[in-house]
Amino acid sequence: MINEKSTIAIPYYGSLVRPGRGLEHIFLKGDYNPQSHKVENLAVSIWDPKSEGRLHKWLASQGVQRVFCRDRNARYEALLSEEGITLVDEDQDALLGTGWA
Repeated sequence: MINEKSTIAIPYYGSLVRPGRGLEHIFLKGDYNPQSHKVENLAVSIWDPKSEGRLHKWLASQGVQRVFCRDRNARYEALLSEEGITLVDEDQDALLGTGWA
């Protein structure tokens, strides 16, 4: 679990890359509070690559510091890292509580 307040994003379907569809466009975004172990200000954010450019740049412009997802992709992990965003392989249900999706 993370030990500091941070803005997080979670791909809606759990994976950053969806087979046959490409990069995820729908994200749950919120502020993780390590004291309460809860995500506050949770909202749906939609990335439009045609108007908002590259995903890693868009996430950085949204203030995201960590992306929680089920898949690991070295290429996208490097691009996110360039923007100061950490890719975290952690259980979304444990983070948000069961029944969030």
